[in-house]
Amino acid sequence: MNSILSNLLSLMPIIPPGIVFGACCFFLLKKPSAEAILMTIGSGISLIINILYSFLMPLIMAAQNLTPTEVMKYHTIVGVISFIAGLCFAAGLLILIINTVKRIRSSTINSLKAPIITMSKSQSGLRLCYIFLFTLSILQLACSPRPNIQGKGEDFMQGVWNEDSVAYSHKLSNYTQHHFKFTCDSVYINMVTHSKVNFYEDSCYNNGIWKEYAKGVYRVKGDTLFIGATFTHANYKQKISGCYRIGRYDKNFLISKKSSDSLILESLSDQREIKLTLKEKITCVPKEL
Repeated sequence: MNSILSNLLSLMPIIPPGIVFGACCFFLLKKPSAEAILMTIGSGISLIINILYSFLMPLIMAAQNLTPTEVMKYHTIVGVISFIAGLCFAAGLLILIINTVKRIRSSTINSLKAPIITMSKSQSGLRLCYIFLFTLSILQLACSPRPNIQGKGEDFMQGVWNEDSVAYSHKLSNYTQHHFKFTCDSVYINMVTHSKVNFYEDSCYNNGIWKEYAKGVYRVKGDTLFIGATFTHANYKQKISGCYRIGRYDKNFLISKKSSDSLILESLSDQREIKLTLKEKITCVPKEL
């Protein structure tokens, strides 16, 4: 039962474009026209691309052991083809809409001048086909595959940054030192907290020094750094239980100063300053997620 369900789920990405392609083929058989040809070509290419992404691309990547850079080249080529297919489908749909509007106007004018004539079965079938295609066109445009690839992030952020010390730490009841690794648009955070006050159970207090980890994504807008992450274990796997914080790590920082080897962040929640020093520069090579 589970195998049947998993097989059905694996077919989900190609079902919508398959239905759209079938409807376009039916439309083409019923009424060979420019719009029918364009929509059939566009939906057919889209179906092939969906099959490529869902089944063939993973096999090719595994067989040829492709690097992320090589994968990006494939995605770029397929993306261009997908864009052309989308243009074909959109052009056909636009022509269909224009012709349908003209036909409705013409029939309205004629109905005012002449007695009402019952539609033939073929005309009724074509009208139903139009309605069906209009409905599925939204599905076709929404289901175009997009490569699940890391974003590039910010060039000046790429690297391993460390907070070597915290100002006036000896006077603080608790403070946290940060270690950031920015790679493409992903961020990995190590936090070492020093506390004179026990916030947790004795088994978690660890003589007032403990480590926490988080993994997520970031973006920079203007002079503000937005981090959306989740607390993890030391191996950056999801953490759902244990000592210290669990769940989301969402922080916003003001970028007070930046240079090639230093970065000063100011937390917008508690105004604490984090002075970071670049320890290792990283070149972004987007990877599949």
